[in-house]
Amino acid sequence: MEQRTATYALQIRLDERLRYLVNIATVATGRSITEIVTEAIEEKLKTVSLYKRPSITRLYGVPGGDWPELYDEGEEQANRAAMNLGLQADLLWSESRCTRLEMLDLIAPHLLSAEERRLLDYVRAVDDYKIQEGQAFKLNREKVDRDMPKIEASLVAKSGEKKVVK
Repeated sequence: MEQRTATYALQIRLDERLRYLVNIATVATGRSITEIVTEAIEEKLKTVSLYKRPSITRLYGVPGGDWPELYDEGEEQANRAAMNLGLQADLLWSESRCTRLEMLDLIAPHLLSAEERRLLDYVRAVDDYKIQEGQAFKLNREKVDRDMPKIEASLVAKSGEKKVVK
């Protein structure tokens, strides 16, 4: 049995030309506006690269930022293509918020928000959220997901920020 995921309503503004062309597409394909827009978004995601060139400091421990002459343009293009959001989507998406954060941190850590970084650092530091595996540990994702509202509230309280509901 296929597991269903939540869907979200999205309100977008289209100029008159685009709205007209979308209407033609719905008639021509027999598909709904939602199906056409969803497919267009999926296709656009394939053009988004998650790649970020590492700084020279990270590569060699030398301060000074990027040194473009150390990079091969062909290698850069290959890196950008490999880090395509469309290719990484199945790895990045999970019903588990904890898994999503861990995968984003693994694949594109520069895209984590400060709040997400704080949250991930916190759960990784709490022994109660760890499962021992030999010499290493992994996160007990089910427990983290179950406690997520409590964890977020605790972090917001510690930071003194007001939680904005999205």
